[in-house]
Amino acid sequence: MMNHYSELVRAELLEALPSLAPHLTEQPDGSLFLELVSPSGWEFWLSTESDEVTVGFDAHHVHFSTPWDPDPAADARDGT
Repeated sequence: MMNHYSELVRAELLEALPSLAPHLTEQPDGSLFLELVSPSGWEFWLSTESDEVTVGFDAHHVHFSTPWDPDPAADARDGT
């Protein structure tokens, strides 16, 4: 079962980018994961863990979180 934070991030992502729906997968730990190959051939991925969204492109990644008061909607918007 997907954790609450991941459910809220998923909803926000699908509102902004509904075409991602078939690529978003629930992980056994309740987190959310997406992996795509960009037109240039580089790997693009997004994941949730605890109260943060991580977005990666090839070997680089950035964490998005709202410390002290997690806001999944803001984290998802910042990550898109």
